Amino acid sequence: TNFQQGITGGRAPTVQTFAGSGALGRIVKDHYPFRDESGVKRNTKIAVTFREGIDPTSFISDTNANGVFGDCITPAAGTAFSWTQHCDQLDSSAVRIYPSDQPAAFAAAAVLTQTEGTNQQYLTFVFRPLALLGSSTGTVEYTVELTSQIKKINGDSAFVNERAGKYVWNFETDTVSDLTPPAVSAIYPGHQETVPRNSIVQITFNDAMDPLTVQ
Repeated sequence: TNFQQGITGGRAPTVQTFAGSGALGRIVKDHYPFRDESGVKRNTKIAVTFREGIDPTSFISDTNANGVFGDCITPAAGTAFSWTQHCDQLDSSAVRIYPSDQPAAFAAAAVLTQTEGTNQQYLTFVFRPLALLGSSTGTVEYTVELTSQIKKINGDSAFVNERAGKYVWNFETDTVSDLTPPAVSAIYPGHQETVPRNSIVQITFNDAMDPLTVQ
């Protein structure tokens, strides 16, 4: 695929799995879709996990005005839920998601996040585009730019050590959405299997999972 050239920042993962922690180096720990991935379904969410705590106020707008950055509120009785009205929104000047040949055509998105670890740091963020990505008639190449506007909790730019001052990657959408629920394809330990007490329980799905729903 001939992705847009001349954009640098970060390194490509060596293992294409969202759990491939450490493959990207520096501050970005994981992201999905993967770099240069093709066949990404049009209703896919974009997920990024950082190695250090991130200031959510540096790229999330608290549009539901509840004082929490990166959440949705329950609408009043009789009111239909809306990703635009009831969820916090992405600041598109800080995180730019656009067709690679149309840098000005930003995709608006809601942002969901959660705190992790003993220090309750914001590490994983999920961007849900408000409209389907791509096209029903052909594949579309997308670029995601995580800009220097994103700050760590100490106030420094998250990408101060990146040569380009930002982290950028591309992916290509399919022409259809994924409406099939995920399924478990493998588990460890197996059913009624006897294993050591310090074994790690593992569940493998047949599709990439939203990290906020499984962590």
